Amino acid sequence: FLKISILKQSETIFLDSVKIEDGSFSITLPSENAGPDFYVLSLNEKEALTTLASKGERLHLKAPAQNFAANYEISGSKDAELMTQLNRQLTLFADSANHLYGVYVNDNDETLHAEVEAAYVQIKQHHRDFLLRFIQENPTSLSTIAAFYQKYDNCTFFNEKEDFNILNDIFNNLVKAYPDNENVKVLEKRL
Repeated sequence: FLKISILKQSETIFLDSVKIEDGSFSITLPSENAGPDFYVLSLNEKEALTTLASKGERLHLKAPAQNFAANYEISGSKDAELMTQLNRQLTLFADSANHLYGVYVNDNDETLHAEVEAAYVQIKQHHRDFLLRFIQENPTSLSTIAAFYQKYDNCTFFNEKEDFNILNDIFNNLVKAYPDNENVKVLEKRL
Protein backbone atom coordinates (compact mmCIF):
# COMPACT_ATOMS: atom_id res chain seq x y z
CA PHE A 1 0.00 0.00 0.00
CA LEU A 2 1.07 3.54 -0.75
CA LYS A 3 0.16 5.97 2.04
CA ILE A 4 -0.58 9.59 1.26
CA SER A 5 -0.39 12.33 3.90
CA ILE A 6 -0.54 16.10 3.75
CA LEU A 7 1.89 18.40 5.55
CA LYS A 8 0.05 21.05 7.56
CA GLN A 9 2.24 23.50 9.46
CA SER A 10 4.37 21.22 11.65
CA GLU A 11 2.29 18.05 11.45
CA THR A 12 1.71 15.31 8.92
CA ILE A 13 -1.93 14.28 8.52
CA PHE A 14 -2.75 10.89 6.98
CA LEU A 15 -5.24 11.24 4.11
CA ASP A 16 -5.59 7.88 2.43
CA SER A 17 -3.82 4.79 1.20
CA VAL A 18 -4.07 2.96 -2.07
CA LYS A 19 -3.26 -0.59 -3.04
CA ILE A 20 -0.64 -0.93 -5.73
CA GLU A 21 -1.87 -3.49 -8.25
CA ASP A 22 0.34 -4.71 -11.08
CA GLY A 23 2.67 -1.83 -10.32
CA SER A 24 0.00 0.84 -10.77
CA PHE A 25 -2.31 2.92 -8.61
CA SER A 26 -4.64 5.87 -8.93
CA ILE A 27 -5.96 8.14 -6.23
CA THR A 28 -7.78 11.47 -6.05
CA LEU A 29 -6.92 13.69 -3.12
CA PRO A 30 -8.93 16.57 -1.72
CA SER A 31 -7.34 20.00 -1.92
CA GLU A 32 -9.03 23.01 -0.38
CA ASN A 33 -5.90 25.13 -0.37
CA ALA A 34 -5.24 27.94 -2.82
CA GLY A 35 -2.24 26.75 -4.75
CA PRO A 36 -0.05 23.73 -4.12
CA ASP A 37 0.03 21.56 -1.01
CA PHE A 38 2.91 19.48 0.31
CA TYR A 39 2.20 15.73 0.28
CA VAL A 40 4.16 12.82 1.70
CA LEU A 41 4.00 9.55 -0.23
CA SER A 42 5.29 6.52 1.63
CA LEU A 43 5.55 2.77 1.40
CA ASN A 44 6.89 2.59 4.96
CA GLU A 45 8.72 4.86 7.45
CA LYS A 46 12.04 4.56 5.60
CA GLU A 47 10.65 4.86 2.09
CA ALA A 48 8.94 8.26 1.91
CA LEU A 49 9.14 11.32 -0.31
CA THR A 50 7.67 14.80 -0.17
CA THR A 51 6.15 16.43 -3.22
CA LEU A 52 3.93 19.35 -4.19
CA ALA A 53 0.64 19.19 -6.03
CA SER A 54 -2.19 21.58 -6.84
CA LYS A 55 -5.89 20.91 -7.17
CA GLY A 56 -6.67 19.23 -10.48
CA GLU A 57 -3.12 18.16 -11.31
CA ARG A 58 -2.45 14.62 -12.45
CA LEU A 59 0.92 13.41 -11.27
CA HIS A 60 2.66 10.43 -12.78
CA LEU A 61 4.98 8.62 -10.41
CA LYS A 62 7.41 5.92 -11.46
CA ALA A 63 9.53 4.24 -8.79
CA PRO A 64 10.89 0.85 -7.77
CA ALA A 65 9.59 -0.62 -4.51
CA GLN A 66 13.17 -0.90 -3.27
CA ASN A 67 14.74 2.54 -2.76
CA PHE A 68 11.41 4.14 -3.62
CA ALA A 69 12.30 7.58 -2.29
CA ALA A 70 15.81 7.67 -3.77
CA ASN A 71 14.95 6.45 -7.27
CA TYR A 72 11.59 7.91 -8.21
CA GLU A 73 10.55 9.98 -11.20
CA ILE A 74 7.55 12.26 -11.17
CA SER A 75 5.91 14.30 -13.91
CA GLY A 76 2.73 16.24 -14.49
CA SER A 77 3.59 19.21 -12.29
CA LYS A 78 6.41 21.74 -12.39
CA ASP A 79 6.33 21.99 -8.58
CA ALA A 80 6.56 18.21 -8.19
CA GLU A 81 9.51 18.15 -10.58
CA LEU A 82 11.23 20.88 -8.55
CA MET A 83 10.68 18.88 -5.36
CA THR A 84 12.30 15.92 -7.11
CA GLN A 85 15.37 18.08 -7.83
CA LEU A 86 15.56 19.07 -4.16
CA ASN A 87 15.17 15.49 -2.97
CA ARG A 88 17.82 14.17 -5.37
CA GLN A 89 20.33 16.84 -4.42
CA LEU A 90 19.76 16.12 -0.72
CA THR A 91 20.35 12.41 -1.41
CA LEU A 92 23.69 13.29 -3.04
CA PHE A 93 24.65 15.40 -0.04
CA ALA A 94 23.59 12.64 2.38
CA ASP A 95 25.56 9.99 0.48
CA SER A 96 28.69 12.16 0.55
CA ALA A 97 28.27 13.07 4.22
CA ASN A 98 27.72 9.43 5.19
CA HIS A 99 30.82 8.37 3.27
CA LEU A 100 32.92 11.02 4.99
CA TYR A 101 31.54 10.01 8.37
CA GLY A 102 32.52 6.40 7.69
CA VAL A 103 36.08 7.45 6.83
CA TYR A 104 36.23 9.66 9.93
CA VAL A 105 35.13 7.00 12.44
CA ASN A 106 37.18 4.18 10.91
CA ASP A 107 40.54 5.94 11.08
CA ASN A 108 42.25 7.57 14.04
CA ASP A 109 44.68 9.68 12.01
CA GLU A 110 44.28 13.32 13.15
CA THR A 111 45.52 14.66 9.80
CA LEU A 112 42.90 12.60 8.00
CA HIS A 113 40.24 13.80 10.45
CA ALA A 114 41.09 17.41 9.61
CA GLU A 115 40.88 16.66 5.88
CA VAL A 116 37.53 14.90 6.31
CA GLU A 117 36.17 17.83 8.33
CA ALA A 118 37.33 20.27 5.64
CA ALA A 119 35.72 18.12 2.94
CA TYR A 120 32.45 18.05 4.92
CA VAL A 121 32.44 21.85 5.25
CA GLN A 122 33.01 22.08 1.49
CA ILE A 123 30.15 19.72 0.52
CA LYS A 124 27.83 21.48 2.98
CA GLN A 125 28.68 24.85 1.39
CA HIS A 126 28.23 23.36 -2.09
CA HIS A 127 24.75 22.13 -1.12
CA ARG A 128 23.84 25.49 0.41
CA ASP A 129 24.96 27.20 -2.84
CA PHE A 130 22.74 24.81 -4.81
CA LEU A 131 19.76 25.63 -2.55
CA LEU A 132 20.35 29.37 -2.87
CA ARG A 133 20.48 29.14 -6.69
CA PHE A 134 17.35 26.98 -6.61
CA ILE A 135 15.50 29.61 -4.54
CA GLN A 136 16.63 32.42 -6.84
CA GLU A 137 15.71 30.52 -10.04
CA ASN A 138 12.22 29.44 -8.84
CA PRO A 139 10.87 32.46 -6.94
CA THR A 140 7.17 31.65 -7.43
CA SER A 141 7.30 27.98 -6.42
CA LEU A 142 6.41 26.79 -2.93
CA SER A 143 9.33 24.40 -3.30
CA THR A 144 11.49 27.36 -2.23
CA ILE A 145 10.07 26.95 1.28
CA ALA A 146 11.22 23.33 1.27
CA ALA A 147 14.62 24.44 -0.03
CA PHE A 148 15.09 26.98 2.74
CA TYR A 149 14.11 24.55 5.51
CA GLN A 150 15.85 21.50 4.05
CA LYS A 151 17.99 19.61 6.55
CA TYR A 152 19.80 16.35 6.96
CA ASP A 153 20.05 14.82 10.44
CA ASN A 154 21.12 17.79 12.58
CA CYS A 155 22.57 19.69 9.64
CA THR A 156 20.65 22.75 8.46
CA PHE A 157 21.71 24.89 5.55
CA PHE A 158 19.93 28.13 6.43
CA ASN A 159 19.07 29.87 9.68
CA GLU A 160 15.93 31.99 9.99
CA LYS A 161 17.72 34.80 11.84
CA GLU A 162 21.01 34.83 9.96
CA ASP A 163 19.34 34.30 6.58
CA PHE A 164 16.28 36.46 7.24
CA ASN A 165 16.69 38.38 3.97
CA ILE A 166 16.50 35.16 1.95
CA LEU A 167 13.41 34.00 3.85
CA ASN A 168 11.79 37.41 3.50
CA ASP A 169 12.43 37.37 -0.27
CA ILE A 170 10.84 33.91 -0.49
CA PHE A 171 7.76 35.20 1.33
CA ASN A 172 7.48 38.38 -0.76
CA ASN A 173 7.60 36.38 -4.00
CA LEU A 174 5.15 33.72 -2.82
CA VAL A 175 2.57 36.05 -1.29
CA LYS A 176 2.17 37.71 -4.71
CA ALA A 177 1.65 34.35 -6.43
CA TYR A 178 -0.37 32.63 -3.67
CA PRO A 179 -1.88 35.23 -1.31
CA ASP A 180 -4.38 32.74 0.15
CA ASN A 181 -2.13 29.68 0.36
CA GLU A 182 -1.96 28.17 3.85
CA ASN A 183 1.78 27.47 3.53
CA VAL A 184 2.46 31.11 2.69
CA LYS A 185 0.34 32.25 5.63
CA VAL A 186 2.35 29.99 7.96
CA LEU A 187 5.55 31.49 6.57
CA GLU A 188 4.20 34.98 7.22
CA LYS A 189 3.61 34.06 10.88
CA ARG A 190 7.21 32.84 11.17
CA LEU A 191 8.47 36.18 9.89
